[in-house]
Amino acid sequence: MKIFNVAVIGCGRISYKGIEAVVNNKESLQLVATCDPIE
Repeated sequence: MKIFNVAVIGCGRISYKGIEAVVNNKESLQLVATCDPIE
């Protein structure tokens, strides 16, 4: 199975949803980066 690299852009209030999606699909998704324009 192919593993897709994922980046979360913006670490505000809703960012946990994107990270949660990666955690719930760790067989096919890999979190490789996060960034926030304010920090």
